[in-house]
Amino acid sequence: MNKVFCSDILKVSKRSLLKRYCSYVNKRKYSSILGIETSCDDTGCALIDLNGKILSEALHSQNLIHLRNGGIIPDIAQDLHRRYIKPVVDKTLEKADLSMSDINAIAVTVEPGLPLSLAVGMKYAKHLARKYQKPIIPIHHMEAHALIARMDHDISFPFLTLLISGGHCLLAVAQDVNEFKLLGQSLDGAPGEVFDKAARRMKLRNIPELSQMSGGQAIETAAAKATNHDIFKFPLPLTETKDCNFSFNGFKSTALYHILKKEKEHNIEGDQVIPEVNDLCLAMLMGTTRHLLHRTQRAMEFCEINNLLPENKKQLVVSGGVACNNYIFKALSILCEEYDYKIYRPQPKLCTDNGLMIAWNGLEKWRKRIDIVTDLNQININPTSDYDAEELHNCAWVNWCKYGDIVREAPGINLVHVYDPDVIEDVFRQKDKYPARRSHIAMLHYRLSKPNVYNTGGLLSTNGPDWWRIRSAFQKNFSSPQNAKQYVDITDNIAYNLAQTIKSRKITHREDFLDYLNRLFLDVIGAIAFDKNFDSFSENELHPDSRSSKIIKAAFGSNSGILKLDKGIMWRYFKTPLYRKLEKSQEYLEKISIDILLNKIKFYKKDDNTDRSLLASFLKMANIDLKDIVGVMVDILMAAVDTTSYTTSFALYHLAQNKNCQEKLYDEVSTLLPSTDSKITTDVLAKAVYLRSCVKESLRLNPVSIGVGRVLQNDVILKGYLVPKGTVIVTQNMIASRLPQYLKDPSQFKPERWIRNSPEYENIHPFLSLPFGFGSRACIARHLAEQNMSITIMRVSKNAFDLID
Repeated sequence: MNKVFCSDILKVSKRSLLKRYCSYVNKRKYSSILGIETSCDDTGCALIDLNGKILSEALHSQNLIHLRNGGIIPDIAQDLHRRYIKPVVDKTLEKADLSMSDINAIAVTVEPGLPLSLAVGMKYAKHLARKYQKPIIPIHHMEAHALIARMDHDISFPFLTLLISGGHCLLAVAQDVNEFKLLGQSLDGAPGEVFDKAARRMKLRNIPELSQMSGGQAIETAAAKATNHDIFKFPLPLTETKDCNFSFNGFKSTALYHILKKEKEHNIEGDQVIPEVNDLCLAMLMGTTRHLLHRTQRAMEFCEINNLLPENKKQLVVSGGVACNNYIFKALSILCEEYDYKIYRPQPKLCTDNGLMIAWNGLEKWRKRIDIVTDLNQININPTSDYDAEELHNCAWVNWCKYGDIVREAPGINLVHVYDPDVIEDVFRQKDKYPARRSHIAMLHYRLSKPNVYNTGGLLSTNGPDWWRIRSAFQKNFSSPQNAKQYVDITDNIAYNLAQTIKSRKITHREDFLDYLNRLFLDVIGAIAFDKNFDSFSENELHPDSRSSKIIKAAFGSNSGILKLDKGIMWRYFKTPLYRKLEKSQEYLEKISIDILLNKIKFYKKDDNTDRSLLASFLKMANIDLKDIVGVMVDILMAAVDTTSYTTSFALYHLAQNKNCQEKLYDEVSTLLPSTDSKITTDVLAKAVYLRSCVKESLRLNPVSIGVGRVLQNDVILKGYLVPKGTVIVTQNMIASRLPQYLKDPSQFKPERWIRNSPEYENIHPFLSLPFGFGSRACIARHLAEQNMSITIMRVSKNAFDLID
């Protein structure tokens, strides 16, 4: 009995081991392609083996979040991609029971798409490729859409493909993997984008059964309930053109015209929906479909004339998110019957962006040994977008070139950009008791979360009566030109010491002069504002871990992330890396400020009438407490160290690039300061006409900010447009200052344009260049900043440094 029992156990053990071994072998034999997709707003990943079998897939959709925001906001999409890219990839591997060692290559979308989104997928793909020594296969998003139907259907090359999505519309002949003949593409807009914007304007989200649908889905669903097919007309575009291109913006304009007409007719306001909304949806869907049919028919005729497709196997593949629209697909199917085409589309989940289409396209390339990249330095994203969140002035320039002097940006915040100085003046002439701005939102959140340290978000981020309370209290000490003049000697001594330091150290062309300027202005603001000697050029303070180095780093850390955080939302739900950087930077600056403040209070005497520093004057204010002072001190460190250094460095750069200007400035300075030991005084600064014009010209070309933001307190008419209350206006002064209609040779550095008795003087519009803003919300320390810049430039020039590289 025992022998039999033991024998059975042995047989079972052998079978179990054999099964486990076979399972291991089968699992290890899997060679596969990992696909990563982050071109827009979905984080997708998939694994397929080399036979085309789907092993696993995972997708994180951002749809509901973007629905709440009224559309895709690139920064939010980027934050969500960053958060979910690793979990989505890990989940894909886990579902397939595979590891990265089982992967042959990583396919990743590189173009086209949103730059910020594409960058997340590429960065993570490169990380995996380096870590596990895998090649990368770069994927064109459009090609992936066009070829994914081949995974489920027997579709051979060549074939006609129609891609219709939220961002693209094109017709092409797919001749092979990586070989496409483009027949036509959209000249403006795309079907999905048109549907989304029209649905938003029709307020379809206010209809409960449509509230969670995309614009295209909502329009198709509403159209199915239409009762009057003839009430609205949509003209068919490009009927006379002989090519296969598309145009969709006319559908948006026509829809808006009908909506406004019906809203006025029914006296509709607010969130109400026009009664004929279903009929309007049908008319728009029918118009868009007719246009797609018309251009596809032309493509079919072109293919026939030029023998681009085999007569016995003509095929049309419809792909992209809008391919899911059954009304459009049915109409295309009828067209295909007439022209003897077989029509295909991917299964619905593969029509929208997904990781499977990237993995499949990667497999198709792998089989043909196409585009397999092992040198990761040779691969990068190639977005088609002209917009880059890191280059806001370029975005503003592109907007002006495309749309003109007034541009509304949507979705998200209701944002309007203005470029015409007359319109900019109209914005600032609004009589608002408390001019409001929308900026430094994350910093406001941080400071209000620490009521034991701060009363408000500070001068930069606070609005309303709280802002005016602290602004009115502090501005006398900051804003007065006379008050700034008492600090000329302090700044000159520090700038003189900088000049001597550079001379003794024999600064080379390769050194980063910005660090010298950061330290200079830290010492200046320490002495002027806090009566504190930071001694930042001493041997100990030059060390990266010194107090001075940390203050400079914290000032940059605070300023560098503000814009990105203003546009993002993820930090509101959890502490993103960028928010943690801001938090850490603010904590260090407030620690320094509190230490200085507490030390100063020990020696503070109320009856002392001499204000040796701004801080001493702050302590005498009646309606200000210590928490208000801490906030202003942190703001001072942020502005003085980072922004003043930036603007001064650009002024020196322009002088370095324009030797004639440099020589004129040197001649003026040499006249005003006969020797290197001559002191800079208020009289000297008053006579330095060319110096002031150099500073103005540099600030025109390279201001700290591209423009000024305002939140409208009332409805305003700007350039004939009614702009509603609550709209954020951005005055694009930097771009306007570079436009030839306002200045002669605007791209040239020409200080003479500011000098009244110069032959090259120009009567420049007073609202064209506003580097410090305007009105009661203008930079509170403008006079101090300009004075410090001027003294520094004079000292550098006087000490005969040749600025030419």
